[in-house]
Order: sequence, then structure tokens, then C-alpha cells
Amino acid sequence: MGKCFHKMLERVLLSTSSNLLQLQLCQTLGAQIQPLFIQCQSRQKL
Repeated sequence: MGKCFHKMLERVLLSTSSNLLQLQLCQTLGAQIQPLFIQCQSRQKL
């Protein structure tokens, strides 16, 4: 799910602008958000 969200985020930013700065921002956001998704999923399993 984390990867899916990261790709979606990338697509949104790339469609807004093909700016490399935005791509870097997206990768940073993806790296920060992914652990939150993993925590959320593990809580749902319990």
C-alpha cells in the first residue's frame, strides 16, 4: 500500500509540473509517509 501511495503521489506531482525539485519532494514525502502506512496496517492486523 505504501508503494501504491508513493506512485500516486509521484503521478500527481509530475502531472502538476515535471520539475525535479517536486520529484525530490515527492520522494521525501513518500519515505516519511510509508512507515506510517506500515504502522497503520500492523495495527489493523491486531
